Amino acid sequence: MGLKVIFVLSLVKLIDDFFVNPVVFGKSVELHPVVVLICILVGSMMMGVFGMLIAVPLFCALKATFKVLHDGIIGYSSPEPSVKYF
Repeated sequence: MGLKVIFVLSLVKLIDDFFVNPVVFGKSVELHPVVVLICILVGSMMMGVFGMLIAVPLFCALKATFKVLHDGIIGYSSPEPSVKYF
């Protein structure tokens, strides 16, 4: 009986870790669940538990930074300026 309980609890934990958590995190930060899972795995390999905690927020910050930079560069190179001085 104890072996069955351990098996069921392990199965539920695996489902939660690899399917439910990435979907919930992905929807809350607007990332694909696979990206969230990869971020958490890379963070755990690099810095352990602390890396797992900061991996998704750090990735979101980098994503937002590069999006702002990309939009600024694209907006700067457009033929018509968005800000008129005179």
